[in-house]
Amino acid sequence: MLEEQITEIPPENEGGKVDPTKCYVCGAKATALCARCQMPVCPEHQQSTRDYITKMTTILCDDCADYYEALIKP
Repeated sequence: MLEEQITEIPPENEGGKVDPTKCYVCGAKATALCARCQMPVCPEHQQSTRDYITKMTTILCDDCADYYEALIKP
Protein backbone atom coordinates (compact mmCIF):
# COMPACT_ATOMS: atom_id res chain seq x y z
CA MET A 1 0.00 0.00 0.00
CA LEU A 2 2.83 2.42 0.80
CA GLU A 3 4.43 1.72 -2.59
CA GLU A 4 1.12 2.56 -4.28
CA GLN A 5 1.12 5.96 -2.56
CA ILE A 6 4.71 6.59 -3.60
CA THR A 7 3.93 5.85 -7.26
CA GLU A 8 0.96 8.24 -7.18
CA ILE A 9 3.11 11.14 -5.95
CA PRO A 10 4.88 13.11 -7.37
CA PRO A 11 3.07 14.04 -10.56
CA GLU A 12 4.93 13.16 -13.73
CA ASN A 13 7.24 15.87 -15.03
CA GLU A 14 7.35 14.24 -18.50
CA GLY A 15 10.94 15.10 -19.24
CA GLY A 16 10.75 18.79 -18.31
CA LYS A 17 7.59 19.62 -20.28
CA VAL A 18 6.03 21.37 -17.28
CA ASP A 19 6.30 25.17 -17.52
CA PRO A 20 8.35 26.25 -14.47
CA THR A 21 6.61 29.65 -14.34
CA LYS A 22 3.09 28.20 -13.94
CA CYS A 23 1.53 26.16 -11.16
CA TYR A 24 1.14 22.54 -12.25
CA VAL A 25 -2.27 22.36 -10.53
CA CYS A 26 -4.10 25.46 -11.76
CA GLY A 27 -1.79 27.25 -14.19
CA ALA A 28 -1.44 30.41 -12.08
CA LYS A 29 1.94 32.08 -11.59
CA ALA A 30 4.25 29.76 -9.64
CA THR A 31 6.09 31.25 -6.68
CA ALA A 32 7.99 28.17 -5.47
CA LEU A 33 9.08 24.64 -6.28
CA CYS A 34 7.98 21.74 -4.11
CA ALA A 35 10.95 20.46 -2.12
CA ARG A 36 9.97 16.83 -2.77
CA CYS A 37 8.73 16.59 -6.36
CA GLN A 38 10.28 19.80 -7.76
CA MET A 39 7.02 20.85 -9.41
CA PRO A 40 6.13 24.57 -9.60
CA VAL A 41 3.28 25.66 -7.32
CA CYS A 42 1.37 28.87 -6.62
CA PRO A 43 0.72 30.15 -3.06
CA GLU A 44 -2.77 28.60 -3.09
CA HIS A 45 -1.45 25.07 -3.72
CA GLN A 46 1.57 25.02 -1.40
CA GLN A 47 2.17 24.41 2.27
CA SER A 48 5.25 25.35 4.25
CA THR A 49 6.67 23.44 7.17
CA ARG A 50 9.40 24.54 9.53
CA ASP A 51 11.95 22.19 11.05
CA TYR A 52 12.28 23.00 14.74
CA ILE A 53 15.90 21.88 14.92
CA THR A 54 17.41 23.52 11.83
CA LYS A 55 14.87 26.39 11.66
CA MET A 56 14.64 25.86 7.89
CA THR A 57 11.34 26.31 6.08
CA THR A 58 10.35 23.73 3.49
CA ILE A 59 7.71 24.35 0.84
CA LEU A 60 5.67 21.38 -0.34
CA CYS A 61 2.84 21.10 -2.84
CA ASP A 62 -0.49 20.00 -1.36
CA ASP A 63 -0.08 16.43 -2.68
CA CYS A 64 3.34 15.92 -1.09
CA ALA A 65 2.23 17.57 2.16
CA ASP A 66 -0.75 15.21 2.32
CA TYR A 67 1.56 12.28 1.62
CA TYR A 68 3.88 13.19 4.50
CA GLU A 69 0.95 13.80 6.82
CA ALA A 70 -0.44 10.35 5.99
CA LEU A 71 2.92 8.80 6.88
CA ILE A 72 2.95 10.49 10.29
CA LYS A 73 -0.70 10.03 11.26
CA PRO A 74 -2.03 6.45 11.26
